[in-house]
Amino acid sequence: MKLEEVHVGALTPDRLLPLIGPERAERFQTTAKAARELLDGRVVLNVNSTASGGGVAEMLRTLLAYARGAGVDAQWVVIKGDPHFFEITKRIHNNLHGAPGDGGPLGDDERRHYEEILRANADELLALVRPRDIVLLHDPQTAGLGQALARAEVIVVWRCHVGADAPNAHTERAWAFLRPYLDDVDAYVFSRAAYAPDWNRHQRGIAQMGDPNCDIDAFIDEIDDAIDEQHIRADLRVALQEFADDRAE
Repeated sequence: MKLEEVHVGALTPDRLLPLIGPERAERFQTTAKAARELLDGRVVLNVNSTASGGGVAEMLRTLLAYARGAGVDAQWVVIKGDPHFFEITKRIHNNLHGAPGDGGPLGDDERRHYEEILRANADELLALVRPRDIVLLHDPQTAGLGQALARAEVIVVWRCHVGADAPNAHTERAWAFLRPYLDDVDAYVFSRAAYAPDWNRHQRGIAQMGDPNCDIDAFIDEIDDAIDEQHIRADLRVALQEFADDRAE
């Protein structure tokens, strides 16, 4: 099994500054400078399950280009799996949306296969990071990597792009499957606060890229508040900065 490294060129964020106005541009530049200083010598590695054809992949391609242009060593790798692995994770994905999906099981056999596939990916992933590097894991396909990374003293953020506004039996089943893998991560980021399960800690709701209802000033204030909260580790500012870059784009 071989991780796929996705190469993303840098785009200077300066091209965005005329679009957001002088006050926002100043705030953006101040945050970018802080991120560069905080992350000097560290890798910020994003991990997902596809390099193209999905919303997360399209977001990362633009987001990481601007993060790299701002001086952050943002990188991206894609995990590998067999058809049964992706059948299981699609089932979890649908359940998180509150839908039954294919109605298949999420039992012991599915858990064993999920862990087997991610164990092989984790072995390769650990060779790419060092203690105090930051890894952003995206969606259910990568959740099972968190424990191995945490043991290696990597700072781990799990980013959940999917969810349901109101929990039901399907969402509860998905969270029951995922929760054992998420206890050791340092923080969670959800596209909407409503998507977060009631047991999570360190959660932060961040407006999704392209959300027409998102007020940019309120969004930036939300980022600033998150940075100031003591229970969000200072090392995680990069995660919040990346979403600010994303929204500005």
